[in-house]
Amino acid sequence: GGCGPNQHCFNGTCACSPGWTGKACDLRLCVADCSGHGSCFNGTCSCTAGWGGHACEKRTCPNDCSHHGSCDASLTCLCEEGFAG
Repeated sequence: GGCGPNQHCFNGTCACSPGWTGKACDLRLCVADCSGHGSCFNGTCSCTAGWGGHACEKRTCPNDCSHHGSCDASLTCLCEEGFAG
C-alpha cells in the first residue's frame, strides 16, 4: 500500500503533504497557524476575542461593536444611528 491522497513518501514513511495535518493527513492546516490568536479546525480559524480576519491577523473592537457599528483604526466603535455604547 502506498500513501494516502494528501501524503507523500519520505524515507520509506508516509508524511503529510504541505497544507495537511492529522494522523491520516486528512485535516487542512490554517493560514499562518491563525497568527497565534486562535485555534484551527480543518483549515478554518476560530479567533480569540479581540482578533478577526481569515488568519486572526486583525485586531477588532470589543464584541465586534455588537454588529451595530464599525471599528476605526484606534479600535473604537463608531455606532450606527440609534445605537450607543
